Amino acid sequence: MAEMILARIQRCRYCGREMSCSPLEYEQNPFCNICLSERVSNESPKGRIRWKTEGHYVIPEVSRKRPPNAHRRHQG
Repeated sequence: MAEMILARIQRCRYCGREMSCSPLEYEQNPFCNICLSERVSNESPKGRIRWKTEGHYVIPEVSRKRPPNAHRRHQG
């Protein structure tokens, strides 16, 4: 009798690359390390971060304004 091995291909939920890890590890983190820098840059706040205190907590606020030392390029 022939034996049949069923393997489940686990793919990164962000970039779709095949991952070689245990099913438990994939369940805990379904993203690969190859696209990590791209995922982090897409999720990082764009702009300046100012810290605001509320009671005993410090909360980040993202300012969409340009920093005062940012140089604008003139198009001509």
